[in-house]
Amino acid sequence: MGVAIALIAALVLLWFALPREPVVTDVSFDMSKLAEGVAPYLEASEARIHDITPGTEKRVLWAGLPEAPTPWAVVYIHGFSATSEELRPLPDLVAEGLGANLVFTRLQGHGRLGVDLAKTSVEGWMDNMAEALAIAHQVGQRVLVISCSTGGTLTALALAEQMGQGVAGAVFVSPNFQVRARGARVLTWPGARLWLRHIAGRERSWQPQSPEQARFWTFRYPVEAVLTMAAAVRAAFALDYSRMRTPALFIFDPKDQTVNHARTAQVAEQWGARAEVFKVAVGPQDDPGHHVIAGDIMSPGMTQPLADKVLSWAKTL
Repeated sequence: MGVAIALIAALVLLWFALPREPVVTDVSFDMSKLAEGVAPYLEASEARIHDITPGTEKRVLWAGLPEAPTPWAVVYIHGFSATSEELRPLPDLVAEGLGANLVFTRLQGHGRLGVDLAKTSVEGWMDNMAEALAIAHQVGQRVLVISCSTGGTLTALALAEQMGQGVAGAVFVSPNFQVRARGARVLTWPGARLWLRHIAGRERSWQPQSPEQARFWTFRYPVEAVLTMAAAVRAAFALDYSRMRTPALFIFDPKDQTVNHARTAQVAEQWGARAEVFKVAVGPQDDPGHHVIAGDIMSPGMTQPLADKVLSWAKTL
């Protein structure tokens, strides 16, 4: 009995003593960095990193003259292990329909080697969010955010902070408010960075479905990379969504094999501003995992219908 009590006491002590992944969401962006222009700033920033996959850099696609603001700016926030190419050309079609400048971010650690994906933090991703939103406000009079998967997690966190003020609308495509995989909860347990690889292996990998997916997704990375994602999801789970003031459109396939959209439905129901849920069913030529539900790479048959839906919704804002 004494040994059992001592063991329980030790486990309780470890639970409170071991660190969790740090979560910092209240960050800001210094607008003075854009004094020489958005494009020069982004080009200089990305040039410091020498292994970015070409075509995934942070950038703005200008609707007209470079640096000229448009009535709308669309900003796209990609998901975990993905890049700006994830849903394209869906964001492009929406931006074209609104006559908007289109802002692409690149989340910390993404569009690079797998090892870089394990060197991320929630704060680093929120820095990217603050930067992308600041740029969007610089290049557009109104801002529409389109996100996918964990990009939606980060968008929700951003909308709960000062950086999210003034966003006219948010579109959540397959948002990651709860991972479907059994056992995902352990990823947020104390000390996970110390013990995870001992129970889950050193590396996580999956088989790309095409050369394009292999190019624009990171499909092999240290298992610790998932901890930042899990920490962001945990933080988003704790948000008071009744305080949200940005209209939102939630788009998902209920058969999604990656995230649990029962939680998405709860978030939409609790949302404090106007919210609409739009459920879809992907076709036989689209993502068999029912998660990346638009884009030429994964779900080409869904791109135009979803772009039309997003555009018609945005025009009501």
